[in-house]
Amino acid sequence: MWAVLAALAVALAGLVLAGDRVGARVLRSFPPQGGALSAYGRVGVEFAQAMQAESVAAHFTVEPAVGGAWHWVGHTAWFAPNQALVPGTTYTARLAPGAASTNGRVTRAEVAWTFTVREPRLGYLAPASGGPTEVWRAAANAPGAAAVTATGGRVFDFALSPDGEQIVLSVVNTEGGIDLWRQPGGGMGETGRMLVNCGFDRCSAPAWSPTSAQLAYSREEQGLSPNAPHGPPRVWLANPDTGATSALFQDSQVLGYGPTWSPDGQRLAFFDGSVNGIRVLDLPTGATYVLPTFTGLVGAFAPDSATLLFTDLTIQNNETRSHLYAADLRTGAVNERSGPPGSDFGPPAWSPDGQWIAIGVRAESGGPGRQLWLMRPDGSEAHALLQDPAYTYGRYQWDPYSQRLAVQRLPLGTPFPKSEVVVVDIAGASEQLIAVDATLPTWWP
Repeated sequence: MWAVLAALAVALAGLVLAGDRVGARVLRSFPPQGGALSAYGRVGVEFAQAMQAESVAAHFTVEPAVGGAWHWVGHTAWFAPNQALVPGTTYTARLAPGAASTNGRVTRAEVAWTFTVREPRLGYLAPASGGPTEVWRAAANAPGAAAVTATGGRVFDFALSPDGEQIVLSVVNTEGGIDLWRQPGGGMGETGRMLVNCGFDRCSAPAWSPTSAQLAYSREEQGLSPNAPHGPPRVWLANPDTGATSALFQDSQVLGYGPTWSPDGQRLAFFDGSVNGIRVLDLPTGATYVLPTFTGLVGAFAPDSATLLFTDLTIQNNETRSHLYAADLRTGAVNERSGPPGSDFGPPAWSPDGQWIAIGVRAESGGPGRQLWLMRPDGSEAHALLQDPAYTYGRYQWDPYSQRLAVQRLPLGTPFPKSEVVVVDIAGASEQLIAVDATLPTWWP
């Protein structure tokens, strides 16, 4: 008996020593060696055991250097860059030895892998004039496009995850409501899976958080009877992995449409029709405040998340005009931003590098359509980028590098006009037509 116990003790000691030599184990890395990421693609490391998050972050680097934020899903650590990765550049991700697990074991060997960055593309809905609507994807500098979704033409709107690897779709269901679906963003003509079954409710305007860890959307609950109109929209949150969902506010009197995340993920803004204003929620503290506006639109956060640009309406000489304002989210101060004299402004779009504001402008002496202008955040250096009286321009979105804009334009003075998607190079103010009878242009990183 004593011999058996001694043998077991020796075996156990051997196992302990072997475990110490093996240390904490890495199962796999993302993307795989030699893979490609988008401009804001996430780099991931999956471990075989629970890890100390701070230790993993301290032993991880990306070369060339890039800052970012971490979040965990199970035993997988995800690093989301906070600046656009450069196409054509080869990056090296490295986890140095010494990253500690929760039971004290550490990684024994370095894990390193390389990846490249792909050029951003464009996504949009088509056809826009009716018919079986799907999400399409096209190159931003070459002809040709293909449908990415296969819902039977029931897509209402969509949102891409920041890394471009996932799509959330608002899909019309057979009960007259709108569900949320999720599908991978890399394939073509794929069938998504149900994420949130909304039944008779209408769930739309999905928005991914910057780390892809949460999804905000607007939900209109069914009426009191089958033929009654839906209720006003409220903002809900969903887990994009599990579909678990709940209202952002328990108070049903807090309404909300068009949820928009700040770039740092610390604030969520949406239009609340009950107070005729943009309600801004500070997520860490739960504090909220309202920016009055009658436009029904949210506006645009600055890249540093400290300022929100938005528009509001005034009536002068029986004419309604939209003015541009900047709200300092740290002090609460709101100031009007100047622009071309007598102008009527559309929604602003802040470039990722913080240098320019793209905005639709209807000049007092101009035609009925809004033209596309650029100006500095303080209102200086305002100048027309696209000025064609045959079109009105809207739905403009910057590429990750602040060099191009995806723009939706609508021909004026023609019967039954069809909206078009174009890409504009701000350096040369050149337009390239991407799609006709299309809407909701979105950069696909």
